[in-house]
Amino acid sequence: MPRRKETGRKREGDEGGLDRLTALEGQVAELQRRIAQIEETLHFVGIRPAAESGVGPGPGEGLDFRSQMDQILLEMMKLHPDYEDVDEVLTQEAIDDAFAFMTDQYLAVDDAEGDPEEVERALRERVWSMPNPYRFLYELIVSGDLDDEEAPGGETEH
Repeated sequence: MPRRKETGRKREGDEGGLDRLTALEGQVAELQRRIAQIEETLHFVGIRPAAESGVGPGPGEGLDFRSQMDQILLEMMKLHPDYEDVDEVLTQEAIDDAFAFMTDQYLAVDDAEGDPEEVERALRERVWSMPNPYRFLYELIVSGDLDDEEAPGGETEH
């Protein structure tokens, strides 16, 4: 089907479409600006996208992109005064305890059924897919909820 030649004239009832198009163009420009900032930051810390470097790590070789980003998030948290103790708080034992706590809480709600190992695996996937899983785990651990043996969301006095 041949395309109609654009005449540059507005068609009746097209004002809303033009407004949406203008808004989308603005969103695209903003996203492109943000991508450029992220790429600049990654380049600054020495991370080049696999497409740019021409070589990506194979299975089991080095850190994948998400792991590198997680390491950057962790390093940035260390620089923030509210999270400077992140290394002491987020020990492997504390993280494992947090996932065990979340699994127990999930299974306790309405006597939910399920294999605890499968529930914990699903929770781990969900948490590690978050934009900043370290902040989520940090907040959970320092909240004191893990020490509270009462009902989910119970308050603990410190």
